[in-house]
Amino acid sequence: MQDLSTRMDVLEQKIQKLLQKMSRIQGENQELITENNKLKKELQEVNIKLSNNNSPEPVGNGKSDEELLRIKNELNQYIEEVEECINMLES
Repeated sequence: MQDLSTRMDVLEQKIQKLLQKMSRIQGENQELITENNKLKKELQEVNIKLSNNNSPEPVGNGKSDEELLRIKNELNQYIEEVEECINMLES
């Protein structure tokens, strides 16, 4: 009988640990959802600026126009490659 009681105690402890872990993970998940929504909003704002042919506001990082143009061209190339990959996967 004591063996059963001991096993029940162990199970209760494990359940408590599991509940604590689940609570912590749910909190982290909520934080990640909030951060994800914030990043989606920021991305949407940047996409709107780009679609209006407005360059994003300078962040004062000291990069020259030539460097920014080079980076923009690289990004466009990566976007094209990703779109090609998506098209290949869809076919």
